[in-house]
Amino acid sequence: NPDGMVLTIDPKDPNVDWAGQGMGSGACPHCRSVRCTNIWHSKNIKFIQGFSSESKVLTQVEQVAKQFKRVLVMHDGSHWYNDVLTDLMSYDRFITVGSYMIVQDTKMTRMYSKTFGNGYPLQSARDFVAGQGKGRYVIDKQFEYLLYSQHHDGYLRKIKA
Repeated sequence: NPDGMVLTIDPKDPNVDWAGQGMGSGACPHCRSVRCTNIWHSKNIKFIQGFSSESKVLTQVEQVAKQFKRVLVMHDGSHWYNDVLTDLMSYDRFITVGSYMIVQDTKMTRMYSKTFGNGYPLQSARDFVAGQGKGRYVIDKQFEYLLYSQHHDGYLRKIKA
């Protein structure tokens, strides 16, 4: 979509991480800076450095989001229950009706919750839909293929403002 915008938010500069700088002697000799690729110079990509829950980051997201008719959020940050739930509650205001909040890696809940006692992303998504998102979001299963999904119950479609 030529009129779309992708905001990528991360506390670390991807240029440093992906280029292998500062990673010691084990850095990849074939790695190059991601900023060398065309995608980073697109008018449709914006990188915001910081944690997704920081007020300075949310302010920047708000400034960009209000310029677009349709906003989708794909959450693939921290996978801890409280962090995910906080982000879902914070980013809810940016999602447009008919669009999605996609919570990635909900599989972690099935794999680790009994071992570590954390609800991880799946429980966060379910609690959001039952709480702040009640009556306004539905879990959309149309993108879950076959019997397995990395993001089971993670496609949250906003049906009401």
